[in-house]
Amino acid sequence: MHAAGDAAALGSAFTVAAFNLGTAVGTAVVGGLLDSTGVTSPARIGAGIVALALVPTILLATARTGTARGGRPTAG
Repeated sequence: MHAAGDAAALGSAFTVAAFNLGTAVGTAVVGGLLDSTGVTSPARIGAGIVALALVPTILLATARTGTARGGRPTAG
């Protein structure tokens, strides 16, 4: 919302749209995976989704703060 500036309503709309898109895509992907692998692997699929979600989250968090773990500034 901070990045939206004066267009807070538009920023909010994009946030909701991104959430809905993620839900739709995630449902389709997991439905396809469960259909092809059977119902015996939901834990593996869930772990993979969590791992995929953590990668950009960690990258964005470190890029935004500009610091590494421990509060030291990053090189660059």
